[in-house]
Amino acid sequence: MEAIALQDGLETGHPFCSNPDCELHVRVGAPGVEGIGNWAVLENGHIFGRGLYGSSFLCDRCGHRLLQLEQAALRAAR
Repeated sequence: MEAIALQDGLETGHPFCSNPDCELHVRVGAPGVEGIGNWAVLENGHIFGRGLYGSSFLCDRCGHRLLQLEQAALRAAR
């Protein structure tokens, strides 16, 4: 795994992203993880935020996928 730098935040009780299949499913203090916070900077320079979706923190990428799935399910139910 590449190094991940977490920045600018105080929430440390949850993984950065609650999706266990996500590369950002890491916790503060894990090998390759530096810092704390609500922003993750990968070694390649990509930056991801995270948000609270229901009771779970998801990175921007996983949160966007979840919203797309929910919207598709709503359209299909019409």
